[in-house]
Amino acid sequence: MTVKRPATNLHEKRYAFGVDLGGTNIKMVIVGQDGQVRHRRQIRTPDTGVDDIISALERAVAELSATVSDGGAEGVDADAVIDTVGLAVPGIVNETDGIAEYSVNLGWRDLPLAEILTDRTGRGVSLGHDVRSGGVAEFTWGALRDRPLKSGYYLAVGTGIAMVTLIDGHVLAPHPWAGEVGMAPFPDPDRPGRTVRMEQIGSAAAMARRLRDLKPGIIGNEAGSREVFDAAAAGDETARAVIGDAVAALADPVADACHLLGPLPVVVGGGVVQAGRDLIGPLEEAIRERTPSLSAPEVIAAELGTWSQAMGAAVRAFRRAGTDVTV
Repeated sequence: MTVKRPATNLHEKRYAFGVDLGGTNIKMVIVGQDGQVRHRRQIRTPDTGVDDIISALERAVAELSATVSDGGAEGVDADAVIDTVGLAVPGIVNETDGIAEYSVNLGWRDLPLAEILTDRTGRGVSLGHDVRSGGVAEFTWGALRDRPLKSGYYLAVGTGIAMVTLIDGHVLAPHPWAGEVGMAPFPDPDRPGRTVRMEQIGSAAAMARRLRDLKPGIIGNEAGSREVFDAAAAGDETARAVIGDAVAALADPVADACHLLGPLPVVVGGGVVQAGRDLIGPLEEAIRERTPSLSAPEVIAAELGTWSQAMGAAVRAFRRAGTDVTV
């Protein structure tokens, strides 16, 4: 059941709740139609099972409501908050039916999460894939906010890899498995003649793991892709080779998409964005080499950082409620 709220002035600015469920943290935001974040906070994701995760999401929505009621979100009146909550989750997501189909890390399968949270919170829930939500945010309020063309590709490179295609600002995902490019086979540079999943070479986690394996002691056990790029900048040839392999792995699906739908802009998000031009430049060149018959697509670093998925969830909430968003 959806809670009915008093009608608001048609010219009044509206706000939405966006929640991003990650394996470590739950991020939550209160965002205006113009992308201005009025409140943000994160809490730990429970590691004690699905029921506790659902309860934590319920508490997150309740906390956002209480923040507005208590005046903790400057300039946000409770009547200006739309009834729909946007929720971004990892794994395989059926966005049409609001079902979290599968997540190995969170431990669920075929969970009607939108329906469950609607029953518990009294608000409509727009369920979306986390990376798709991040792409929506970047194309709406982030890297491409000032571009008249809101079509392109969003490549998220973190622990895993996923890619999103957006047409006129809307995700093209006719199947729950759409965009899982990290699962594609890729030649294993360490074992000639064999293949691995692309994300085992191209992800931020894979870069650090491979450098540790190939050159023990060069980076610490807790190091990530930033340290790999630092080692390469300092002249280490093994680190440079690891990055080169990763760039090749990342360029392949982008080039394929460019041949299929055209050389649209490519926004790169996730943990590797901190590498800046050290990644963007080589990736742009690798894509150009794979698309010699096409004009070269522009490759741009994402701008919204780790909050993009929560903000994209809010965009989905606005759209579900029929509320326009602006830049």
